[in-house]
Amino acid sequence: MATIPEIINLCGGPKVVSDALGLKDGVRKWAQIGIPDRHWPTLIELSRGKLQPAAIYAANQRARGEVAA
Repeated sequence: MATIPEIINLCGGPKVVSDALGLKDGVRKWAQIGIPDRHWPTLIELSRGKLQPAAIYAANQRARGEVAA
């Protein structure tokens, strides 16, 4: 199962993801708070189909402490 940092790297890294989403503060907090749902479609596109919603959901659960790692 991928972690949020691994998902970000799969999508091209923090700068690529931040730029694609138009985020000024970047994505650094996502590892603790999870990836906001509104950004999932862009991440799936950036991953060129390698990333599925279930993987993002699972990574978010782990980041938020909702399931055992």
